[in-house]
Amino acid sequence: MNRVFIGLGILALLVLYQWGTSRMRMSRLKREWETALRAFKDKDLETAQKSLQRCVRLMPMWTPARFMLGGVLAKRGRLADAEAQLKLGADLEPRSPEGHLQLGMFYVVCHPDRAEEAIAALERAAACDPALREQFANAPGLEAIRSHPRFQQLIGHADS
Repeated sequence: MNRVFIGLGILALLVLYQWGTSRMRMSRLKREWETALRAFKDKDLETAQKSLQRCVRLMPMWTPARFMLGGVLAKRGRLADAEAQLKLGADLEPRSPEGHLQLGMFYVVCHPDRAEEAIAALERAAACDPALREQFANAPGLEAIRSHPRFQQLIGHADS
């Protein structure tokens, strides 16, 4: 009988420990996220990057931190790292258009020579939310790929 109580006591301690560390992690994540937002607003990209990297370490599956980190890395000229973060973010939530949109816009802005990849990402976004096709037709920032036949097909303006 004593073994049962000891076992239950150990289990309770483990649960409390897990709960406590989880709360501490979430508190730290919130602080880092707020620091990143403030730094980004103040155009302190180095601080924003460091805080966002900590956010990603604390919660690897949290896509907002990955998307923002990708944007910060792109602004700092670290395009390969930015692309990796944006791809991972899109892969973590494949049924959400946001990551595919961000990746597509990244290609349009940072790699204008990679129109096929930009359009493929936008196609994946439109597969998640078909209403986006209409919005793409006049969306600012897509001028570089607007005349591409595959983009025209995406927005429904392709010649039959």
